[in-house]
Amino acid sequence: MVEAGKPNLADYFPLLKKIDPKGVRCWMTVYFNKLLNLFGNMFDERRQSRQSQDYSVLLKAKKELDEAIDKENPVEESDINHVKGKDFGLIPFGAGRRICPRLLLANRMLHLILGYLINYFDWELEGEISPNEMNMKEKYGIVVQMVESLLAILILV
Repeated sequence: MVEAGKPNLADYFPLLKKIDPKGVRCWMTVYFNKLLNLFGNMFDERRQSRQSQDYSVLLKAKKELDEAIDKENPVEESDINHVKGKDFGLIPFGAGRRICPRLLLANRMLHLILGYLINYFDWELEGEISPNEMNMKEKYGIVVQMVESLLAILILV
């Protein structure tokens, strides 16, 4: 940031652009390469963690829900933690005066529906496919989509 903010004579005198008298281009190249290496390592770690395909997240969520709520009792609004938009954690909905008027409703409904789906149903993949055999490739466009749609079967518990 400091290098990018320094004045460069080549910006004011285009003839000096090839000479680079203050060495700004050289230093920016060095810093940019360091940044690319840092992000490259982060991407590699993320890729490796995605390839491990640990599918215990649903089981963990189900266990936590069983500890918090009995199976006989339905999930209720009082079981959801109260979240306000003042901490900017939900920034797409805004905060303060410009907050989305339906933020609290959307947040409560999302948690209620997810709680019901986890608490009352078990999930299976269609066609006897194991989670390790699923095609997780994505096709890119305006919105990222899966190449093959996920087909899951709900089983009432």
